[in-house]
Amino acid sequence: MTHYQEIFHKHIDTLLSTHKKAVIYLEAGHYDPRIGPDLFSEQSLIDAIDLGEQIISKYGKKIKVVFGVLVDDLGLNCGEGACSIKAPVENTDEGLPQSIEQILSKSRYIKRERLLIFSERTSKNRAINQLKKLRKEKTSKFSVKFHEEIAQIYMEDVLLAEYEGPIFRAKCPSIMGQHYADCLKKIHQRFPECQHIVTVDWSEMMDYSKVTAGSQAAHRVFIDESSAIKMDILNVFYIDDMGSCSDFVLHKDISKTHLSEPEAISA
Repeated sequence: MTHYQEIFHKHIDTLLSTHKKAVIYLEAGHYDPRIGPDLFSEQSLIDAIDLGEQIISKYGKKIKVVFGVLVDDLGLNCGEGACSIKAPVENTDEGLPQSIEQILSKSRYIKRERLLIFSERTSKNRAINQLKKLRKEKTSKFSVKFHEEIAQIYMEDVLLAEYEGPIFRAKCPSIMGQHYADCLKKIHQRFPECQHIVTVDWSEMMDYSKVTAGSQAAHRVFIDESSAIKMDILNVFYIDDMGSCSDFVLHKDISKTHLSEPEAISA
């Protein structure tokens, strides 16, 4: 058992000790349809299934486990200070790649029809709509700064989006923030009695800024404040394609206002 898995099991023990009805959402296998799954895609999915089987074996029916895949149909390039979107994929409705399907089929705990599949393109569009809605409501969740003709939407020092007239450009943190909010909504629809969701998301180290800022944006901007469900997000990062974990960050949902409390722990 890896160090982040040990921390994760302790976190679940704490949740169950408070008698919360919890769901564990494990998201891995992230891939770009232009090039197909790589070693990271496959190894992260294998690790997610392994962790899921550990949870089911240890906790049984006390806890629900859901598996999912996020498809990078935008081609996001993210760095420390900026992100860009490559040419989008024309069509991502052809199902999952064979190598991903083969890994999924080997687990007796995964029912293919119950697998959650998300699209970054959809998350981008939903993020833009949500930011427009919040801007119209004059929210205090973010600030708007102007740079010549371009307006920039910031969550503290994190750039969420830019717009010039009616044209909006969502940045990586807002896309991931909306994605995590969508995960919460989808899981709650499946398990209405759920009180707490713990999302574990496997990423490559080069996406560190994208997903950690996205986790904070989910809690501070995109998750509906009226939601009674809490969602903690554990971001796991691989330093290489074979699954050497170099870092992980746990974002705890600590209040009804969904303020994110990150805990960076190097493994």
